Amino acid sequence: MKRFFLDAFLILIVVSIGSTLNQQQPESTIQQRIEAFNQQIEKQEVIEPPVHRASMYQIQENTAGQLGANISEMVIRVVEDSVSMIASAFGQ
Repeated sequence: MKRFFLDAFLILIVVSIGSTLNQQQPESTIQQRIEAFNQQIEKQEVIEPPVHRASMYQIQENTAGQLGANISEMVIRVVEDSVSMIASAFGQ
């Protein structure tokens, strides 16, 4: 009996979620929102950022980034060397 009530409650929850998701807004409301958004954008000034090339600035990594890059390179070298040793041991 408890299982029946639990199943009925879960089905009720699923049906209520489905019905709320299934409700759609009328197209006129969506269109009004789009027009209001476009009007709001037209009222605001467009600020153009100064043009800078990323290559003009040198990127300096912090020590944690450098440490991560060094460890990554070391792991790659160890894996490559171990794979080449195993491949040479089996004659390929």
